[in-house]
Amino acid sequence: MAVIVNVLMTTVLMTLAFPKQSLIQGLTDKLNSITRESLTGIRVVRAYNAEDYQNEKFAAANDELTRLNLFVNRLMAILNPIMMGISSGLSVAIYWIGAYVINDAAPIARLPLFSDMIVFMSYAIQVVMGFLLMGALFIVLHRTMVSAKRINQVLDLHSSIQNPAQVQLADENLKGQVEFKDVTFRYAANSEAVIEHVSFKAETGQTVAFIGSIGSGKSTLVNLIPRFYDVSAGEILVDGVNVQDYDFSVTAHAGQRVAIVGPTGAGKTTIVNLLMKFYEIDKGSIRIDGVDTKAMTRSEVHDAFSMVLQDTWLFEGTIRDNLIYNQIGISDERMMEASKAVGIHHFIMTLPDGYDTILDDTVTLSVGQKQLLTIARALLKDAPLLILDEATSSVDTRTEELIQKAMDRLMEGRTSFVIAHRLSTIRNADLILVMKDGNIIEQGNYEELMAQGGFYADLYNSQFTEDEAEE
Repeated sequence: MAVIVNVLMTTVLMTLAFPKQSLIQGLTDKLNSITRESLTGIRVVRAYNAEDYQNEKFAAANDELTRLNLFVNRLMAILNPIMMGISSGLSVAIYWIGAYVINDAAPIARLPLFSDMIVFMSYAIQVVMGFLLMGALFIVLHRTMVSAKRINQVLDLHSSIQNPAQVQLADENLKGQVEFKDVTFRYAANSEAVIEHVSFKAETGQTVAFIGSIGSGKSTLVNLIPRFYDVSAGEILVDGVNVQDYDFSVTAHAGQRVAIVGPTGAGKTTIVNLLMKFYEIDKGSIRIDGVDTKAMTRSEVHDAFSMVLQDTWLFEGTIRDNLIYNQIGISDERMMEASKAVGIHHFIMTLPDGYDTILDDTVTLSVGQKQLLTIARALLKDAPLLILDEATSSVDTRTEELIQKAMDRLMEGRTSFVIAHRLSTIRNADLILVMKDGNIIEQGNYEELMAQGGFYADLYNSQFTEDEAEE
């Protein structure tokens, strides 16, 4: 009877409590997300006087989580008294029945009956406690299973970018020639193409500029080169080695400066992501020094690139650690030379511990200083290919001049891909790719594009006065 009661109790508790555990985990995530947003975006919250709004969001999520937790915990609180009640009730029942049996037995049989009763009670308690503890285990088990399921969802994720069975190694002396052959890229198989039929070639040492409106695909385009993504069609070749498929045809020769421009959403960032092999292209190829990047490992592609982004990222630790970051054999002299080259050495030496200064809340760095540190870090890596993703878009004009000089020093002798909204920063690019809606609609240098009087010329003239445009 005690076992039946225990099974029924466990079944009822599991039926009521189990579905709530998943809801509790989801609400906990929501509460953490609201808290994180409120803390990381505290300046925006205060600027819009949205403290009450954020508090209401937090309170609503917290109240719902509290309600569910109270419901589940009250059910769990019932478990222990019921377990003790069943155990104590069983003991009382055995002693009660045993007393009647012993009382009615012959005097000579009472001692053996008493011994049997004690043994029976011991066995009965062990059996019942086993079922009781099993019931408690099932209650805890579901919470554990929910947590394990969520962890496994992350652990079971597989990279969409796989290294080829036959890895084609690039030349040790990588030149830095990058070629896009009819590259197309989409983030999902059934989604619209972010970049379509893009072809260009960047020769060693050239600077290639990408322009276009927001969302035109500039950053995506650049991210395809280091194979952050794989192209959906076409090829991206670095020194002739394919990085993967995509639909976009351009060749950047070694040493060229390639600028990618275009309106928001044109696909500039997508190009960058394909360059870095963050995604795989749908079709086509991306080649580095003539080698398709599909035939290269992601680590090999990444080794060929240095990168400076709009959002600077410095890691916890010393300035030295951030400059040398994951590189072996960098001497202090070389580190200081790189810092001097970008104009940040003097500032570092004014800090109390110089290059050993720990970057934390006590050290205040301006946006420009952080950007100069990331440029020095890229200079120390000394990779033949360089990506600059709107590195001066969030600084003032004076700081932009300092950063631009540092970037000019960084781009010397490297095949460079530049995403820019300020067209003045890429006027001297060897090749300017003008993107719109994921396509390269114009390409050439500044003089050629202005002579065409097309989209680039309109975009340039919209940023400058007529006199400035004629200079």
